[in-house]
Amino acid sequence: MKKFFKYIGKAILGFSTVIGFLVLCLIIVGVSSFQDAFDEMDDIAPLPSEMTLMYDMQGALPEMNSTSYFDHVFGSGEASLYNFLRVLAVAKDDTHVEAFTVFISDGDYSLTQLQAMRNAVLDFRTSGKLATIYTSSFGDFSNGMAEYWFASAFDTIIVQPIGNVSLNGIYIEQPYAKEALDKIGVEPQILQRKSYKTAPETYLRSGMSEESKETLVAIAEGFMEVMVKDIATARGLEIVDVARAIHESPMSVEQALDAKLIDSVLHFDEVENGFIHFPEVSVARYAQHLPSDNGDSEIAYVPVNGMILSEEPAIKSAFPMAFVLPDDIAKANDIAETIIDAANDDDIKVILLSINSPGGSPTASETIRRAVVYARENDKYVIAAMGDVAASGGYWIATHANQIIASDLTITGSIGVYGGKMNIEGLWDKIGINWDAVKIGNNAGLWSMNAPYSNAERARISAMMDNIYAQFTSRVSDGRNLSVEQVEKIAQGRAWMGRAAQEKGLVDLNGAFDFALKRAASEAGGLDWTRASFLNFEGPRDPLDEIMEMIGIKITGGGVKIPTALLPAIIPQAVVTAPVLEMQF
Repeated sequence: MKKFFKYIGKAILGFSTVIGFLVLCLIIVGVSSFQDAFDEMDDIAPLPSEMTLMYDMQGALPEMNSTSYFDHVFGSGEASLYNFLRVLAVAKDDTHVEAFTVFISDGDYSLTQLQAMRNAVLDFRTSGKLATIYTSSFGDFSNGMAEYWFASAFDTIIVQPIGNVSLNGIYIEQPYAKEALDKIGVEPQILQRKSYKTAPETYLRSGMSEESKETLVAIAEGFMEVMVKDIATARGLEIVDVARAIHESPMSVEQALDAKLIDSVLHFDEVENGFIHFPEVSVARYAQHLPSDNGDSEIAYVPVNGMILSEEPAIKSAFPMAFVLPDDIAKANDIAETIIDAANDDDIKVILLSINSPGGSPTASETIRRAVVYARENDKYVIAAMGDVAASGGYWIATHANQIIASDLTITGSIGVYGGKMNIEGLWDKIGINWDAVKIGNNAGLWSMNAPYSNAERARISAMMDNIYAQFTSRVSDGRNLSVEQVEKIAQGRAWMGRAAQEKGLVDLNGAFDFALKRAASEAGGLDWTRASFLNFEGPRDPLDEIMEMIGIKITGGGVKIPTALLPAIIPQAVVTAPVLEMQF
């Protein structure tokens, strides 16, 4: 009888699963048909003869239009940085567009994205059209520096009466776990090349080294220099006035009015009634009506986002602790294959390699770099466009691009390596677990986390670090046409801001994503980037992952996801990454 109920239970579960899957398919097909109907209506229904462009801004955007079927069906693929920039560029000269209004909220923003969007707003204003931005608060119990910096590009800045204007400056912090690791008997055995390769200090120290502090101060000052200058210029203020506002923040809206940081204090409904005089059209809707160019000169967009590693199965088989994975992975094999596909496409003239990565595995980084070389050998012009961070392994993959573009807010360089393991022998001693082993080979136990390195093993790890560092610097030397001696002076693991990197020869041009789009179109033979054919060569995605993410669950190959900063603690290997910083702006 028990077996009978067991089989009945399994049958019901299986039947329910099948029914659920069929219902999901019917929903997707139904929504797709519904969406297609609306798409046809959009194609038929013209835009108003007079309109105000509207945009609701809530956080960072994907750079390029999505190729996901689900994004197309549910409409989420319409929101992209590319669409925002393209819409404003076209709307500037569109006589039907009278004004542009943005409603901005606190969110997780990318500084280099905000810079590109800010540039687009400033360019839009050259047409004489009004650009207005409204928020309930610039920093509601948080730092609103980045949001306000973006907002300063608008003609009119409006804040709700109970809001704040919090220009608190730049704050960078890092955790240091040495004392905690000592207490639980864990010894980080990590070697670094060289002194400015400070990423492993999280495990090796109780506070910042002088090299780390020097680097972080330069980064913070670089951010502040750009933002303060931009705000002062846009608002017609002296730099000393902006600096005073930063030191006195958070400010009430009345204080911000007196300081000429904002223009008006109104409620949301008052903005809608008093500033929007024409029919509202969203940026997404306007983008659907933009003309496209179907010419032969096409540009392949290839993103590299997150920590650069091999395929997940390879990670898991190589490292038994890799059941936990970083929160974002740039899969080297998939990206390299995508670059090679673009290189073999006769219609592709330019490859835009968009990099937002702190680095990762040297071998994975080399896989992508070699694909870039292959593309150039096939007469493709490769542009490496750097986002917020393209450092260490993220710089490695860019070394042999025809052209490297970085924003003055990009963190790049960090030419160095560190590697080793966590020795947890002391932890086992504390809880009474003993390990014993046999080995054949002098260094067979090299990667065991249950014993410290022997002198011979440490010597082999040290030689490994030296070799990877030499390989890294030689690739920079070859790709950037610098002598090894020149590279050594700017390497040593040090991270640089984009403008400093340009001055030192690591970067060719200074600009954000909007500038990279224009350069790509120019190299493809086109004059108007808004009509160039940008093709999203983003690698394939698992449909199950897409469905799960739609309902708010992010997974990667079944693995639990962790912050990238913690990866070196659970995957012992050589790593070329920059420090993962907690920044508030």
